[in-house]
Amino acid sequence: MAQARSRPGARRPLHQGSKEIVDETRRRQNRKLGYDVGQSVTTQWIPVSASEAHSLPQPSQGDVLVIGAGVIGVCVAHYLLAAGYRPLIVDKGGIAAGASYANAGMIVPSSWRSIAQPGIEKSLLQWITQPHRPIYAPWGTLLQHCSWWRSFLQAADPVRHEQAVRTLQRLVSGSVDLYRQLDDELNLDCQFRAQGSLSLFLSPESLRQGAAQAMAHRAGGGVAAVLDRRSVQRLVPQVTRKVAGGVLYPADGQVSPGDFVKGLAQSVARRGAEFRLHTEVLGFETEGDRVTGALTTRGAMACDQAVLATGAWSGRLGQAIGLSLPVQPAKGYSYTLPRPEGFPDMGLTLGERHVSVNPLAQTVRVAGTLEFSGLDDRLYEQRVRLLHNATQEYLGLECSPAAVEVWRGWRPMTPDGVPIIQWSPRYANLLLAIGHNKIGMTLGPMTGKLVVRVLQGQATGFDALALDLERLQVASRDDSQLQATVKAVLDLISGNMVR
Repeated sequence: MAQARSRPGARRPLHQGSKEIVDETRRRQNRKLGYDVGQSVTTQWIPVSASEAHSLPQPSQGDVLVIGAGVIGVCVAHYLLAAGYRPLIVDKGGIAAGASYANAGMIVPSSWRSIAQPGIEKSLLQWITQPHRPIYAPWGTLLQHCSWWRSFLQAADPVRHEQAVRTLQRLVSGSVDLYRQLDDELNLDCQFRAQGSLSLFLSPESLRQGAAQAMAHRAGGGVAAVLDRRSVQRLVPQVTRKVAGGVLYPADGQVSPGDFVKGLAQSVARRGAEFRLHTEVLGFETEGDRVTGALTTRGAMACDQAVLATGAWSGRLGQAIGLSLPVQPAKGYSYTLPRPEGFPDMGLTLGERHVSVNPLAQTVRVAGTLEFSGLDDRLYEQRVRLLHNATQEYLGLECSPAAVEVWRGWRPMTPDGVPIIQWSPRYANLLLAIGHNKIGMTLGPMTGKLVVRVLQGQATGFDALALDLERLQVASRDDSQLQATVKAVLDLISGNMVR
């Protein structure tokens, strides 16, 4: 069990009092940045004397500076407020401007498997040489980030993979309940529903693999049912004759991701959080090993503590502040089309193609693919075509290009598929909340709760290295066979590049 760690000099949260005030200054500042937070912003403060009032922090200062306004940063801000902290959220773009905008929106306690699985070496060679695959890793990316890929292959060791699986199972287990609680308490207009999800498979072999995962999910306390083709068709009449069967996960949920993050951001702003949007963090002001403020494109912003929740940009920002963070951006695509009449309410996963389908009120969101090409924002038509082909193959969905909204964004990938939630090894009051891979929407609320526990020096309930950066930096000393495999794969990559 992890021991709670407290940081010397950490500031205690502001405790709420009984007097409600309207912070007109913050409201105007947020409006000036283009973020409408409603008619007023309210918060609770302890009564102070006239002399004490002069020492209150100014609008550019908060107890906790949260860097990133995606699902992780906004969820962190929500739970900070609930614990009595006053967060200041800064982002280089807008609210939910990155992967939180148009991802699949699936809340999946059934999803706890990393792509770094035993035997992944053969698949990796396919990813490199076949750009039409759901996962694509160009040669240049592997050569440029050899250390990350070495760690990725090490994470596929059976023992390390099992450790990652156990951590992920615990992280995702209560995700739907947390979303339900937020939706009930805050009345968020985000189309949250717990309708379950259905994984569809084309081949009997893939269905058997899906059944094995369903058994593992049940062994971990989850609920899953293997369905034959006829049972699948009763739930989803649109499935084509190619579908052999499926696995039903009745505890999964769905949400409109952009609406959720923006709705929660409006809620935290009304309760006293402050936003600085279109403001890029360039570095930190420090005293010794402590961060005293952030240097941004709009000036310095003081803080007592900071949380890094920058998603796919974490690696790049880490370099700027002297941190080596093993987070690689992997581009995913989505398209949104008008919802066909009679389309089911539950979420769908198109198994062999690694594509998710989320039916929203008036539209259907189709998302998938992983492209390890750095922060390259070019949109490749063949990658979008993979999504079109998958929905046609499984569901018979035809769509006109003029009728869809196409989007791409980056997932923040760690080598073992597990996020990093820990104090920075360099700065004593900088907390990392990064690397949520393909399940950032699922893990947003849980991450917010864990961040507060760490800030308050409470035990997280996880093993010492489970969410720690150090687990990805431990050198392999006694696994010579694994090291030989890693070297062979990387040598093959380099050799093919030379040819």
